[in-house]
Amino acid sequence: GLLGRIKRNVSLDNFFSVEEKSSTGELARLYLLDPSMLQRDDVTLYGRNSLRQEWSFLNNVKDYNLRFIYLREDEEDNRSQDISTSRFTRDLRIRAGAAPGTRFYFEWDAGAGLKATDAGGALVPQYRVESYSAAQILGYRVRPSTRISMETGFEKRDDEISGASQVSFMASPSLNSSVGDRVHLSSFLKFTYTRAGEDEGKPLFFLEEGLREDWSVIGQYRFSKNVSFNSNYTGRREKDYTGEVKTVHALKMECRAFF
Repeated sequence: GLLGRIKRNVSLDNFFSVEEKSSTGELARLYLLDPSMLQRDDVTLYGRNSLRQEWSFLNNVKDYNLRFIYLREDEEDNRSQDISTSRFTRDLRIRAGAAPGTRFYFEWDAGAGLKATDAGGALVPQYRVESYSAAQILGYRVRPSTRISMETGFEKRDDEISGASQVSFMASPSLNSSVGDRVHLSSFLKFTYTRAGEDEGKPLFFLEEGLREDWSVIGQYRFSKNVSFNSNYTGRREKDYTGEVKTVHALKMECRAFF
């Protein structure tokens, strides 16, 4: 019946997290997450509440998927003397995928977001940024353990308070491969070109106008069932706020043992 089809094809996952640093002496109410004890100007030092919902459709349909994702985050920061800052983040996103054959697969993503802040002091920048984005991925399975893909997309950002606006276009080829059960390698190269409109007073997280390059290579070697070695190399090349082009490299290596 209809109800059975809905149960087989639709699922909902909810994730809710609370972080609260407080000077209150009412610990029992705080540990029980009494809403009246969270994010209060008089006792909260730092608080963040996050809610993430994921609706999945077409669970019972082979080779196709459809998801709706909702994210909301409320944050309050009173750690600076005489300055209280509140931040709000909301993101709505639709993702779809299709793998009609054994070689090719496709993914699409479209979203709309809002980032806003409200500060009690003039030293803290305020913004209210609406963003719209879309992306698509074309992938090809060279063999079951190796696949290559190309992602393209754009994101538009508009700040209501400063009037700053910009649009970024992105292209990113990637490779993901495994050699037996011991070696795994994943890498990507990402090009982002940003075109700015009004630029005066833009939020700090806005990108600088021009071309930015990001790259990453992640490798893993498994010595045994319980011991593995991992290396992670990342880099980026971009223009900073002074107009100077800089390249940054970062390398991280670690060995993990599981008992």
